[in-house]
Amino acid sequence: SLLFSYLLREQTKVTRFSNEQENYIIKLSARYLMAGFILEANRVDRFNVGLISSLKKQRRLATIKYMTMKQDLLNIAKVFNAQNVDFLVLKGMALTIGGIYKPGIRAFRDIDLLVPKANIPTAYEALKSIGFKYLDPSTADRATCFLKYQFPAMTNKQGTLLELHWRVTRTDNFQD
Repeated sequence: SLLFSYLLREQTKVTRFSNEQENYIIKLSARYLMAGFILEANRVDRFNVGLISSLKKQRRLATIKYMTMKQDLLNIAKVFNAQNVDFLVLKGMALTIGGIYKPGIRAFRDIDLLVPKANIPTAYEALKSIGFKYLDPSTADRATCFLKYQFPAMTNKQGTLLELHWRVTRTDNFQD
């Protein structure tokens, strides 16, 4: 009920949790980035001070990270537009900048961008020009299509993670 009340658009009054339950909720919330959803849709008993404090801290950190990632996305858009690279923002960042969720509710770990396969080399070089590099230093510094439908994760000096996709489905679902 803690996690689904937001989706159901119902505010739920939650009774007091034990310390063990609080710790479990805090751990799950951190792992799955759920603090915003839980705080927005639940009235947690005032005796669960530790839970409320931890969830607010998680949400605050996610909001700060969002602001940094949004600035990085603006920089990416600027260099992509200068290089005529078409792109589409996917997943968590798209839902937040599109107004589906307000900042601090739907947290996310990375920026996901969809780029036409033909623009991958240009997009990769543009990302490198603004400080993005592969997260794994052993990954070859080149714009060859890796994995199933995305490049290995990239990062910059702010710690923003980025995944560059050229398709959104498995290759056996649709042909290129």
